[in-house]
Amino acid sequence: MERLRDIVVAACCQCGRNRLPAIDACADLPEALNRAGANAIGLVLQPDAAESLIDVARSGPTSFGRRHRPRGGFDPGELALAARAGYRPVRLGTRVLRTETAGLAALSALQAAVGDLR
Repeated sequence: MERLRDIVVAACCQCGRNRLPAIDACADLPEALNRAGANAIGLVLQPDAAESLIDVARSGPTSFGRRHRPRGGFDPGELALAARAGYRPVRLGTRVLRTETAGLAALSALQAAVGDLR
């Protein structure tokens, strides 16, 4: 966690960001799903989801909690658990991305859709 924090601090210094984003320790899925925040819309990255990330982002909310799963994606039970926690499955277009790039791609897409890149 300390190494991740150092990377985040260096990245924020490089881009002039004056607030550090939260870094959550790895948690079990139920705990992770509860960390989205009271006013955040929970999103689960799922390649075959009916809604696209951009469509959901442009529908109005500006605070998001995002979850993606290492290798292999979520199993049906985990998707059901996420749905019960209020998370919406969203896709990132037609490509299936590796876990190392899916989170970054999702954040970039959200930033472009509702952030200050517009």
